[in-house]
Amino acid sequence: MKKAGFLVYAVLGFALLLFMIPEVNANWEEMEILKYNFDIDVGPRNQWYPWLEYNPIDNEFMVVYRTTGPLRDNCDPGDEYDCLPDLQSIDARRVSPDGVVLGDPLQWSPPEPGHKHAPKITHNIFTNEYMVVFPRGYDTSVMEMNITRTDNLGNLLYGPASLYPRQNDAALPVVIFNPEGREYLVIYGDRGLFNSWQNNIGFILNEDGNIRTGPFPVGNQSGDMYAPLGAYNPSNDTYLVVWEDFRNVADWIQPCDIYGALLDADGNMIVEIPIMDDFGMPDAGDARVPNLAYNPDKNEFLVVWEVKKYSLDEPDLMGVGIRGRIINADGTLAGPAFTIIDEPRIQHWPSIVYVQDEQKYFMAWTDTRDDGLPAGEPWYGSEDMDCYATWLDDTGTPIGDEIPLATGDDWQMSGVVSYNPVEKRFLIAWYDRQAMNLNTTPFAEAPSAVRGTLYGMPGTTCLALAIYGEYSEETDIMRNFRDNVLKQTPEGQSLIKLYYQWSPVIVKAMEKDEAFKDEVKQTIDGILQLLVEEVE
Repeated sequence: MKKAGFLVYAVLGFALLLFMIPEVNANWEEMEILKYNFDIDVGPRNQWYPWLEYNPIDNEFMVVYRTTGPLRDNCDPGDEYDCLPDLQSIDARRVSPDGVVLGDPLQWSPPEPGHKHAPKITHNIFTNEYMVVFPRGYDTSVMEMNITRTDNLGNLLYGPASLYPRQNDAALPVVIFNPEGREYLVIYGDRGLFNSWQNNIGFILNEDGNIRTGPFPVGNQSGDMYAPLGAYNPSNDTYLVVWEDFRNVADWIQPCDIYGALLDADGNMIVEIPIMDDFGMPDAGDARVPNLAYNPDKNEFLVVWEVKKYSLDEPDLMGVGIRGRIINADGTLAGPAFTIIDEPRIQHWPSIVYVQDEQKYFMAWTDTRDDGLPAGEPWYGSEDMDCYATWLDDTGTPIGDEIPLATGDDWQMSGVVSYNPVEKRFLIAWYDRQAMNLNTTPFAEAPSAVRGTLYGMPGTTCLALAIYGEYSEETDIMRNFRDNVLKQTPEGQSLIKLYYQWSPVIVKAMEKDEAFKDEVKQTIDGILQLLVEEVE
């Protein structure tokens, strides 16, 4: 391609020219529900526990989840392998910034008898690949952690393969990409590696998935630990990892505390942090499912969790809300814990991201305020769970109105948030249990699907679509050039990110100035002519 270099410079020059256009201001108060409660994967098998990641190179989301159930529905007792009820696989779908499910369903671990749980995913901006981790085994007490690498379209590049061969109680992983070291941090629960407890163990992986460091302990390994999550701090090249901690009690059924650990880039623990340890206090609660977000503007973290307050004398006072605490970059506590959400009934399973261009947090959670049950009834007794969200300022204080993300019948539960900073849009995905009689239906057999809501800035934010339309020849030419030329080099990938960054600004300006839109179209027409000549 003798003109390829010239074309890259021509497109780059065009992008730089567009930078001269003043930014069109838009903020969080203009955001709205763009696509409500849409299907990401609805079966015919049952989909559970989604996790998702935004890909800034391709400007799209990847949603991963576990699928369970027989491979066909015309099964009789004693039928063959594909009728086994406990077949489980790890599947995924690509989702566009407009909430359109892209391509065919992806399967990253085939249906097998046994158990696969809570897959997690992260994106490598340098290789445009995904790293996926999930536990796999024939019994929940005989599990080992698996990893998988895929390309940007979800094609398998490696795995699934055992991360650290060890048939034990591996569970609930987290994987974080470190762009400074171009490597991954993986942490999950494992019983008996360092002692008899269910503890956090960690690994540093190279880009190819091979172990650079580990296994190493995360936390002081005193008592059971569950549900680790973490965030990377690029300013300090450190990680903050948080988890459910049971060091003060005999087992995970009893009230839980929230602990964390600050790790350096090699996985060494700098300090352990008692984020919420109120054991033995008169108003002690049961803190669970922590989540966190890093704030680069203040170089600090906001950790959020659900908390259940017990009152055995007055059971109607029992309830669950969402609390939070700011953690400094050095692992010290910035102040006391505070309540974020405490509506009637139960709020739990928070998921939070920091939105830098707004200098605010966005948090989603599961809510049972409309289930009609008394205050003391536990969340799993509800037949009506909904997904809500809210904005928080940079102190963690709610601002604006709450946002009902999904308020249909049955369970909309365990929502997870991912943010697209280019289009200023959020995808929130959850699993939707559809069995009305949830108290009598076995949990693992209740029909379930993965659904999502798209929330953010309205309008067309892609420059090519705004000028030429979704199915035009011009848009196809630009897509082909993006996929077959620009994506093949780091310089081209950087140009793609610049294009996605500035497209929404240019589209806004074109909406207000028809003459400017004509000028932009003439410029792009000229570049398209160069692309056509190159192909010929």
